[in-house]
Amino acid sequence: MAQGGYRKGAGRKNVKEQLVIDLYRAKWNNKDLTLRDILYRMYVEEGKSQRQIAKELYMSASYVGKLLIREGVPRKKLKWTFE
Repeated sequence: MAQGGYRKGAGRKNVKEQLVIDLYRAKWNNKDLTLRDILYRMYVEEGKSQRQIAKELYMSASYVGKLLIREGVPRKKLKWTFE
């Protein structure tokens, strides 16, 4: 590791998150949109799964799950069905 704590690839996730924010600001025509707003709309309002969101945002499902937690998006409750 180089002096100053630099490591190769550091900061990539923040760049990707900013690209997603910029894309959806243009797509939804809302300049005040945040990452939380995007995730909330896709996950809660549109009912998409973590996998669906991950596929759309070109991220892994586990990373989307971490973002949902970090951004404070309410989690869906599991629905059990027995036949």
